[in-house]
Amino acid sequence: TYKAVTRRDGVYTSQSAGAVDFNQELCDPMEKEFSTEWQSVLDSTIRRLLAESETKILALATSACQSFAQSLGSNGVAADRLGNMLNTANRSTTTALKTS
Repeated sequence: TYKAVTRRDGVYTSQSAGAVDFNQELCDPMEKEFSTEWQSVLDSTIRRLLAESETKILALATSACQSFAQSLGSNGVAADRLGNMLNTANRSTTTALKTS
């Protein structure tokens, strides 16, 4: 009976059929209907968050490199050398982010 099933949290176990989870049986059609769309939403959200994170990391790395270069410049390192170092550091950061 319905009352017996609700006492067992929606799961009925019989000798012939084994465990029957009525809650899951009721949810299966809805899960099937929602799962494709839900996966699409999650995929697009994850892609967007990763792209935003990549942009922020690149900005932070560029800022840190520029700050470091300014410090080196104030200690007498030549500007052309610092420019080469900054370009190399920025390329390395971009490559590291794109390959991971």
